Amino acid sequence: MPGAWLSADQKDAFVRDGFMKVSGLVPPEIVSSTRAAVATELGIDDADPATWAGKPTTAGDAWKVTLPCWTPAIEAAGRELVGPHIASGPKISPYLEGIGADPWIEGYIPVLRYPDGGEPVFGPVPTSYHVDGARFVTLWPEELYLVVFVYLVDVKDYGGATVVLPGSHRQIFEHWVGHPEAAETKAPELAYRDPLPVEGRAGDVIFMHYLCAHSSSANHDRNIRYGLNGSINVDREHPYKRRPGPPAADWTPMDYTLRTDTLNG
Repeated sequence: MPGAWLSADQKDAFVRDGFMKVSGLVPPEIVSSTRAAVATELGIDDADPATWAGKPTTAGDAWKVTLPCWTPAIEAAGRELVGPHIASGPKISPYLEGIGADPWIEGYIPVLRYPDGGEPVFGPVPTSYHVDGARFVTLWPEELYLVVFVYLVDVKDYGGATVVLPGSHRQIFEHWVGHPEAAETKAPELAYRDPLPVEGRAGDVIFMHYLCAHSSSANHDRNIRYGLNGSINVDREHPYKRRPGPPAADWTPMDYTLRTDTLNG
């Protein structure tokens, strides 16, 4: 049912900031069992740091154990943001494609951040801000609508939280409208708002606009940060249609983020 999962404030936040966080889309028991399944798949004992040594931070081969977390509620929330037509079934993972592995997945790629022993404060991110996936970097949504990131544990701002540049989706869109040849994975050098580490509880889901600049952060907590990285993709049988002129009654939140009537010139 339209409007069942997202509030007006959440939709407004998505339009304004390019991301939002939602609770209640993944049942707690599924969050817990998936976290345990990822740990088992990687041979990790959360209570024994010796088992963490040499383990990957991005576990593409473990995507099958994440399938229970791809819930109908997540797809329903995605439709509230981008419209009724989204891709279903297997999707291409730019990460797996980039490393030469079978790129087709149906759930998420587990992304872990191991404790690094630093001071428990949020600091500069260790990697560049980017928009997801070299193959997905386009001015208009051609393959990717939304990045979907699920926390499987409680995450503090200094504990490996996903970091976003609020409002960057619109800044990058406006920049690329004038410089379409400049589109690339790395976020362009613009005057962004301050970085925001997104704290959350186990089961919280972050929806990010495909042009929202974001990055990972160091984990200065004592526990492993377990997360899942997935996406809402464009249905190729119903490609995105650009919306000219001022907003109309049937515009989605995604449409509002891509409006061109407010651009100069």
